[in-house]
Amino acid sequence: MSDDTEERRRRADEIFERKIRPQVNVEEEARKYVAIDTESEDFEVHADQRTASDRLLERHPEAQGRIWFRRVGSPIAHSFGGHPMNDLNEDLGSSDRTDSNKSEDGDGNGRERITRNLDVLVGKPVIDGTRLSVEHILGLFENGWSEADILENYPQLEPEDIRACLGYAREVIAEEKPGS
Repeated sequence: MSDDTEERRRRADEIFERKIRPQVNVEEEARKYVAIDTESEDFEVHADQRTASDRLLERHPEAQGRIWFRRVGSPIAHSFGGHPMNDLNEDLGSSDRTDSNKSEDGDGNGRERITRNLDVLVGKPVIDGTRLSVEHILGLFENGWSEADILENYPQLEPEDIRACLGYAREVIAEEKPGS
């Protein structure tokens, strides 16, 4: 990580602790993203990372390249895709660099917990905010692990994360064409 990148991360963490944390209800906003403009110190909170950044960019178009994210409840800030966000639309658009599976209406199906990012496990679907793939969780079940075993060995996970993995696998199978 370059000195400039590390400084921006440190600044985003400092802004979060000083300005944002006192305004955010951790219980109500848990697992939501906070997009932070490291210069203006303005921020936006939303369940979807892209929506948070889009709303912030509507107010501060000049913030391109200096937005960092923090998940409510997470101890550190991160940049989009592991690097400061330079062009969100390019990263999320035609290149499919990141694929958040959250439905637009936020219907609570748990799919927002499963994401794909080429910088994390070469784009395999993972539990958001982790490097634990859906494939790995399914493999644990295949090897006889129970939900309780998984939660005990991976304390950062919640039961909803495991259900989201199962739901993701079900949806992938449901989308298969017969005979393929």
